[in-house]
Amino acid sequence: MLSTIYCPKCKKPMRLLFDSSTAPNKYEDCARRCENCGVGASNSTIETPTFIYRNYKDNIPERLLTGLDFTLKNSLNIYNRDNKKRKIGYSTSEDALTWIFFSYFVTESKLSILQALLDLKNPIEEILLWGVPIIDFLHLDYTNKLKTACLKFGEDVNKLSEPDCIIISNHEVMFIEVKFYSENPKLEGEALKKFEKYFANDSYSDYCRATSSGLYELVRNWTIGDEFSKGKDFYLMNLGKQKLFSQNKKIYLDQFRESLINPSKFICKSWESIIGRIEFLSLDSWFVDEIQKRFSK
Repeated sequence: MLSTIYCPKCKKPMRLLFDSSTAPNKYEDCARRCENCGVGASNSTIETPTFIYRNYKDNIPERLLTGLDFTLKNSLNIYNRDNKKRKIGYSTSEDALTWIFFSYFVTESKLSILQALLDLKNPIEEILLWGVPIIDFLHLDYTNKLKTACLKFGEDVNKLSEPDCIIISNHEVMFIEVKFYSENPKLEGEALKKFEKYFANDSYSDYCRATSSGLYELVRNWTIGDEFSKGKDFYLMNLGKQKLFSQNKKIYLDQFRESLINPSKFICKSWESIIGRIEFLSLDSWFVDEIQKRFSK
């Protein structure tokens, strides 16, 4: 029997509608629900389950909803759009965290603070989330340039890569691979064939070393990002919890870094190093609380 869970919104106990241990894909699959608030709890026996919202927008602060629907509707991977919208309603969603964190600095006109938190050299001109600009929604030149870069490497036009975040300044481009509860997936065996299309001789000093790291998402981001950023300095950041860079994971991250022509331009940054900084803690309390509660599990 699943234990009693309290609604994160109204704090009342959720109703147990049926007993199930099957992982839910949507709100209606949750055995425990608060139907008044439209939130369900995953069918897990752990004390801190994932909450799934009936309306994905309820997982996002109201003041950060502007532009979200447009961005989801136009995200680069057409095939994955519906799944992305559904998953953003999960309390553990990387995409929800990505939207809340980066869109805040745009909405509240605090780009200079984001620049400082990410240790960027130059003022931010544009931010793309999943290939869509969120500073100037109508300026699609960067989106089209990203599409062209993806297509150059033989990607399916309906399943284009959509980097979590791209930050653009007058001299720099930074791709950011965002992680929250997940890790950098490591491919092995036959799956290593997926690397072949992203071979780019002018981006790597040792591409075989890059592929042997197994870090497909980072290799794909580096190859596409290096092409996209021609004429500007390119950086790739892996942003995640500190444990993402633990010693046993560092072996493969170092392998990837050492394969690059410019290894110093691959950066590992922890969420802890950001949310512990005074610049972050001095931001609006509602935003600081929103981010911190997502790391409290």
